[in-house]
Amino acid sequence: MGYSVHLYRKEVRDQQQKSHDESFLEKEENLLPFTPEQYEHLRKRLETYDYHQTRSIRASKGDQIFFLKDDNGVRAEALLTGSGLYFSTNWSDDDIFEICLNAGEFTDTEEFVKYDPQTGEWEMMGSAYPLVQLNSKKKSSRKQSKPTTKSPLFPPLPRIEQCMLCGSTENLRNYGATKTFYCLSCMDKHPDYFSDS
Repeated sequence: MGYSVHLYRKEVRDQQQKSHDESFLEKEENLLPFTPEQYEHLRKRLETYDYHQTRSIRASKGDQIFFLKDDNGVRAEALLTGSGLYFSTNWSDDDIFEICLNAGEFTDTEEFVKYDPQTGEWEMMGSAYPLVQLNSKKKSSRKQSKPTTKSPLFPPLPRIEQCMLCGSTENLRNYGATKTFYCLSCMDKHPDYFSDS
C-alpha cells in the first residue's frame, strides 16, 4: 500500500466543493482537462525535478506519461494524464515528504491545486482555502484553517502563512523566493532539503 497526492486544475476543486459529492473525483468526466500549455508545462517541470519518463500510453483523452524519481534513496512515481498529475510512493517518511513537497511546489503558478486523498484536503502554495473533508471517517493530523464563510460557494479565504507540509501556522520560516513557508519542526525532520536556508 502506498501514499498518493494529486494535482488538478483549480477549477476542479471549486466544482468538487460546490457538488458536496464524495465520489466527485472518481468520475473522469468531472476532471477538467489541462490545456496543452499546462500539460507541457507539467511534463517539463517533472523533468526539472529529476523525474524520468519511463513510458507513455496514447489515450483518447491525451497521452499518459509515467515518470520515476529514484534519487538519494528517495523513490517516487508520477503519472501525468490529460486531466491530472498523480504522485505516488510507499509509506517511507522521506518519500512521502518528497511527493508532498513536489506537488505543493507545482501549485506556485496558481493554476493547479494539490489534493491529498488520504485526508481529503486541498492545498495551494502560499494560501489556505476552506478545506473540505470528503470522508468523515478519515482524520487529518494537520490543523485545518477555519473558514470565515459558511459555504464553499464564497470566494476562498485570504492567504495566510502556514507550513506547506503540515499546515502548521507556528514557528514558520519563509523558504526561498517562492513565498513558501515551512515550520521549524518539518525543517528539523528533513535537514537535507533545507540545508541552504
